[in-house]
Amino acid sequence: MATIHLALGNEGPVNEGERSVLTFLAENLPEHFELHPNLQISVGRGDLVECDIVVLGPDCVWIVEVKDLAGKVTVEEHEFWVNGEPRRHPVAQTRLKAQKIKNRLAVVPDLADVWVQPLVVLAREPVSLSIAPTMTSFVVSKHRSRAVLDDPTLVGIQA
Repeated sequence: MATIHLALGNEGPVNEGERSVLTFLAENLPEHFELHPNLQISVGRGDLVECDIVVLGPDCVWIVEVKDLAGKVTVEEHEFWVNGEPRRHPVAQTRLKAQKIKNRLAVVPDLADVWVQPLVVLAREPVSLSIAPTMTSFVVSKHRSRAVLDDPTLVGIQA
């Protein structure tokens, strides 16, 4: 069972979707994983990156964005729709967060080689889901997230 860490004043996930994913991961990941929900990380110059869940695993650090979407979801490489309406692309947002955190870690020589990977986890199965092949490494169901976090080679990471 993975360990959940809450900083002083951090009440944990802010919605049911995030709670659901956090509980699932805590119950299904091995004990050498750490879960840090609802975390704000300083990335320099007063900028903060807000993360739904930061997962510290043996192979890399995962920046997890949780999406709790019930309708028709379409994830293309550069476009994201929910019920036919365009939305901000969660993979692009999460990738940017991961890059900012990686850049922040890189200034510390011992942390420069830490792998930081974005992952969007769907808290529930939408009515309809279409994911472009180029996005399947970045968008996974709650149930598949456990396997991917535990074995990053499933999404092409050679740890």
